[in-house]
Amino acid sequence: MTLFKALSDGKRAGDLWWLINEMQKNGLPVSNSMLVTVIELYSSMRRIDEALKVFENFKKFECTPTTANYNFILKLLSSVGNNLKINMLYNEMKRIGCSPDTTTYAIMIGMLGRAGKYDEAQRLLQDMGSRGCTADVRAYATLIKSFGQAGKVDSALQHFNEMKERNIAANEEVYCYLIDSLAEVGKLDESNGLFQEMEKLGVKPSASTCICLITAFIKSGKQVEACSLFDQMTAKNHISKSAIEPVILKLRKIHKIDFAWDFLHALFSRDYRPDAAMHYFLVHAFCMANRADLALKVFHQAVIDNEENALVETFNVLIESLGKVDVEGARQLFQLMKNRGRVPDVATYNCVIEILLKGSLPDAAYDMFQQMVQQNCQGNLVTYKLLVKLLTHPKHVGHSPTALNSFWKEAKVEEAHEFLSELSRKGLLTFGEVDRKGSVLEASS
Repeated sequence: MTLFKALSDGKRAGDLWWLINEMQKNGLPVSNSMLVTVIELYSSMRRIDEALKVFENFKKFECTPTTANYNFILKLLSSVGNNLKINMLYNEMKRIGCSPDTTTYAIMIGMLGRAGKYDEAQRLLQDMGSRGCTADVRAYATLIKSFGQAGKVDSALQHFNEMKERNIAANEEVYCYLIDSLAEVGKLDESNGLFQEMEKLGVKPSASTCICLITAFIKSGKQVEACSLFDQMTAKNHISKSAIEPVILKLRKIHKIDFAWDFLHALFSRDYRPDAAMHYFLVHAFCMANRADLALKVFHQAVIDNEENALVETFNVLIESLGKVDVEGARQLFQLMKNRGRVPDVATYNCVIEILLKGSLPDAAYDMFQQMVQQNCQGNLVTYKLLVKLLTHPKHVGHSPTALNSFWKEAKVEEAHEFLSELSRKGLLTFGEVDRKGSVLEASS
């Protein structure tokens, strides 16, 4: 038992299972709680098959699983959507005389709902009383969720009203499912009405419920209402200002990123001022959606109009995104960055050099690298790759007669090598020496 406790504390589920088998071989009793400990450990590690194997071996150790044990496994199987196994264990449970409780029925109703067997799910809910159980909020919540996710909002509302008639108080989970379902089908007034109702009843909405309702108003083009909701929810501490992040991510996921800018613009008109971290998130989110134009609008609103400072990372991601469509715009943004007192880092220089190379501006790319050297900004492996490309590929030659162009035109790889090696010796490149073909030697990073 001392060893069992030590292995349990160390979360060594496999060794616990071995130890239990050793105990049986030596004629020592194995308790129900010991098996449950192993199952819970496997569950926490998301090793569902091993947890199920232990449960199926209860009889081997002369242990009888309880209703609570069955419910734990049923929940575990429900989390991975294994409806077939859930049904098998439910039937086994009844066959051995282990009585299902309200938790069991809630799990089964959820399983039937996921399978699209809504009539069976409703019958099971109605039959709970005759089977010695009273339908509670968990069972109703599961059924309402199933109907809501299937777009059967009227049926979900019907069961919500049935709850009221039976004096079963709805919890936050029930309200969240209904508000989400109504919002998804465009019934914003009803959705908002339920939100107001739950507040009056003292049921505090979760952040996900608030975000769902705000997002629904935004994608319906009701930006003013969305902003008012956002203000109300933050004032009541239902959500924080950072709730903007999941709202924007959800809009991006459903391809409604244009509405995100409309919402932000409305917030800006209410004197909302994002901090530097939020500003970075917003710019990055728009850039990831390939909407540099919207990222620039956010940037212009916060940094230029209100003269707020942005993080170097914010400039970097915007320069990279803008450089795909507007090389000169990216260069101007780089200059603005320096004018605002932000010191470019190696990622900034690498990004600008690559943009200039792709824009067939090798001389400008070389000048940018020279700036990097003058600022004692240490290069990295990306810098090295860009330099090799810059110094050894004739296809990037410009028309101006510079010394750099002669490297390309005359294929002076030796000169290019000496140039890179000198930078390495000065500590301005961090990856070690290079050989005559431009390959890394004894790389240190």
